[in-house]
Amino acid sequence: YSGGHDDRMDVLSSDDFPEFSMVNPKCADGRCKKLEKQLMYAWDVMWSDPADSTVPCNEHGFGPNLRGGATMTYDSAALRTFLTNNNLCCLVRGHQERLSGVRLSHESQLLTVFSTSGYCGHSNNAGAALYTQDGHLHYITKSF
Repeated sequence: YSGGHDDRMDVLSSDDFPEFSMVNPKCADGRCKKLEKQLMYAWDVMWSDPADSTVPCNEHGFGPNLRGGATMTYDSAALRTFLTNNNLCCLVRGHQERLSGVRLSHESQLLTVFSTSGYCGHSNNAGAALYTQDGHLHYITKSF
């Protein structure tokens, strides 16, 4: 996804969205095209990262990702559009190491939580977990 009409939430939340045990679909009928789209959206949601100020983004708010491959980055404008279109106030995500275990960014609408301390042998990061209590969101961290 790099901008324009965004139907990712519709596709990802549909009743026929498959459970993936591996990303190697085998089908002979017209399902392959739909399954490929579902896999692409799942990949986008899982591996795309927030852009920092050094990443050039297109008019829709998407840019290249240093992770490579088909992953993208998104800026605050792209996040705002996604949140507005899906009636959400914020996004909580993982899959990106954070030294303190958590990071609030993109106008305080994006919370990145990394749950593993000592990731890949690093001794300078913390792991974090979120929990709710009395209607409030809290986090705890554990350093390696």
